[in-house]
Amino acid sequence: MRAMKLMGVDCGVFLETKLTEGIYTRWSSGYNVRSTHAPSKWQGGISLFWRASETYEIEEVELHGPNVLSFQLVSGATRWYIVGCYIPPNDLTTLTHVEQAWQACPRGCLPILLGDLNVNLAAPHDERDETIAEQVDAMALSDLASHFRQRSGKRSRGRWTWRMRRGRRWVSSQCDYVLGRLTDLGRWFRRVSVRQPFCHNSDHRALVAEIRAGGGREMAAYRRRHRRLPLTIPRGPRTELVGAYEELRLDVIPPPTRERPANRWRSIRGRC
Repeated sequence: MRAMKLMGVDCGVFLETKLTEGIYTRWSSGYNVRSTHAPSKWQGGISLFWRASETYEIEEVELHGPNVLSFQLVSGATRWYIVGCYIPPNDLTTLTHVEQAWQACPRGCLPILLGDLNVNLAAPHDERDETIAEQVDAMALSDLASHFRQRSGKRSRGRWTWRMRRGRRWVSSQCDYVLGRLTDLGRWFRRVSVRQPFCHNSDHRALVAEIRAGGGREMAAYRRRHRRLPLTIPRGPRTELVGAYEELRLDVIPPPTRERPANRWRSIRGRC
């Protein structure tokens, strides 16, 4: 969280967090955190983090299995539908959860797929890699980082997102992606860059996308529209918790007007 704060990241997804049994921090360095339960402490898991801002809201956070989550980012009149995923090596079952989350994209939302696919989409080398690459093509998505010039500094040289040292040489690959539609590239994305945090040591580098945000006035009007009282339950099928709350509300008998604690005191006014 401290590394994300230093890089000025407002919200994002951590991949392969390996958090089990729901034991993790819910708030740190100004960020809220929501995480899935990893199938084991050795592999898997994914986390969403975001901080409060006047220019956007995070809504509809849903978990789709241990390695996939989705959420909506509202900024002004624009609504993004973002899916984050981690596909372990030698695994394709997670791809089913990714497709289910992707199909749930509401109409009018701009879709983005963030994930560690453990595959080089530019050069798939086996049947698993080709299956994932074909699924990305079926979603009509493209690697957005490849459309921007990357920094040439010592810490950020190249386009690799993962590397490790094997013997006397470094082995690197591009397995992390920000995938979106090319029709949204020029209008909504300002930059997608590969960055290395200074205060955090990892074998993965961060992919940071800068998108155009709405104004503070638009978001203030949006929040006012959604804070109107009294709150009403929308039509359609209800969850078990919402149904139980509605039954409890109907069973409560409001007290008479004169017996309410707020009406026990009367102000006395007079003239001298």
